[in-house]
Amino acid sequence: MDGIELTRHCLALCPTLRVLIFTMHKSEATIRDALAAGARGILLKSELGRSLDAALDAMEAGEPYLPGRRGEIVLNSHLGRSSDPNRLTPREREVMMQIVSGISGKEIASALSISPKTVEIHRTSLMRKLKLRNAVELVRYAVRNGFLEP
Repeated sequence: MDGIELTRHCLALCPTLRVLIFTMHKSEATIRDALAAGARGILLKSELGRSLDAALDAMEAGEPYLPGRRGEIVLNSHLGRSSDPNRLTPREREVMMQIVSGISGKEIASALSISPKTVEIHRTSLMRKLKLRNAVELVRYAVRNGFLEP
C-alpha cells in the first residue's frame, strides 16, 4: 500500500495520530490526496535534510506542514479558504525578506528609501498579520512558506 492508503488505514485505527508523509511527488494532486487522507503534513524527500526540523516542529505544535507556496495554496483550498487572511502587502514582503536576511532596521530603511519608523510599522504589521512574536518565528515562517531556503 502507498503512503496515502497507509495514512487512511492508520488514522482509522488511531484518529489522533499526526501523520507526516515523506514523498518525492510535489504535485498539487499528491498534496490534496494526502490532506484528504488525513495527513497533517508533507515533506519532500529532496528537502529532508533541510526541512525535517521545521516539519517536526509543526507536527509537535499541531500545525500543518506543507512545502512552499504551492502547499499553502492547496491547504487554503482544502480548508475552504479562497484567499490567505494573513496576506502581506508587497512592501511587508520586502521588509520581511530583509529582516530574515539579517539586515538591520536602519539598513532596510536605507535600501528601501523609507524611514526607520516606517520599517518598524511594516515589521509590526506583518508580525501581527502572521501572529508571530519574534524574528526567529518570522524566519521559520519564511522557510516553511517557501520565501527563504533553509
